[in-house]
Amino acid sequence: MLAKLLLCLALVLSGLLTGCVTQREFRGSTANLKSNGDLTSNTNFLKMSVAGSGVTTNGGNSLVLSLPEENCQLALFYPKLKPYPYYYFKAEVGTNQIHAWQIDLSNQTTNHITVHIDLPPNQTDAWVKRGKTFSRSELAAGVTGSLPASAERLHGQIEMEKKGGEFHINVDLSNENGVKLSGIFDSYRTLWRPLLYPYILIFGPFVAW
Repeated sequence: MLAKLLLCLALVLSGLLTGCVTQREFRGSTANLKSNGDLTSNTNFLKMSVAGSGVTTNGGNSLVLSLPEENCQLALFYPKLKPYPYYYFKAEVGTNQIHAWQIDLSNQTTNHITVHIDLPPNQTDAWVKRGKTFSRSELAAGVTGSLPASAERLHGQIEMEKKGGEFHINVDLSNENGVKLSGIFDSYRTLWRPLLYPYILIFGPFVAW
């Protein structure tokens, strides 16, 4: 009887999981993204989408994040990362110097080990473009190409954790023109809202128990 119950629960759970959706949002503050000096607060939630990704001609990667409410795109360039179970990448993008590294986190018994692996600095950058989209050729050229028309370079810190289609990218970026992005670009999977209540009804008693 117990085995049948567990089988039924497993089947229901597998059905519910097919109802998962990907949520994408930016949580944080922005400034001057529309060239009009507008500010958004730290508690602001903006819709975000992935407008594109690919490989650059010098072996790095590109990821374009779009904020439709602010009518702008952010292009992030970063080096090829070593294939750990998940990617944990950090970069300091200065006006004259860039430092990029990958962090390998591992646990051995009770010891927590952190290893910093330096990455090529000439594959990392951050650009913002208002009102227009980045072209494939602009993204493919990446850091080695000239800054595209209407695009502005940003400086500051980037911290990215990526696993599969999910990612969390903390940024604190700005430039001399008053543009600022400080917060997290978040892409994660969650249960489709209409299925949330049935899920609680079915599994709530077992979780409480």
